[in-house]
Amino acid sequence: MKRLMLFPCLVLVAAACSGGGATPAPTAPSPSPAPAPSLPPPQDPAPQALQGLWTTVLRDGSNQVVTLRLGETSYGISRGMDGATGAIAVRGDVIDFFRSSACSGTGSYRWSLQGNSLAFTASALGSEPCPGRGEVLNGYTYMKNQ
Repeated sequence: MKRLMLFPCLVLVAAACSGGGATPAPTAPSPSPAPAPSLPPPQDPAPQALQGLWTTVLRDGSNQVVTLRLGETSYGISRGMDGATGAIAVRGDVIDFFRSSACSGTGSYRWSLQGNSLAFTASALGSEPCPGRGEVLNGYTYMKNQ
């Protein structure tokens, strides 16, 4: 441990004793910090017609009820004892689900609304990094709870 501490002192002494009028070499600028992970840019809040509580029944043989709560900029999904919350961003007929409490990444879906029926289809904008979210959204139609 003492050797490590003496080494910087020797370097400083050697630098102080070396040729008197030398100009120090210029130093390179510090590299810029890495950019933050990309998230969808801020969007308009979800249209009022999308906001509320929605339900569907899974067609996988379990007949499990899935509840979807959409707010202005947030969502919550519950499926039996499982659930997750996160943020949403709406751009026209595309809704992005991100900042999930259950997984990372953004899932983008096209949505269509007819009366009290809200249907989701996977968007061509990218893949769904959260399998559980994809299982309950892609290809499902939700009914609005009154």
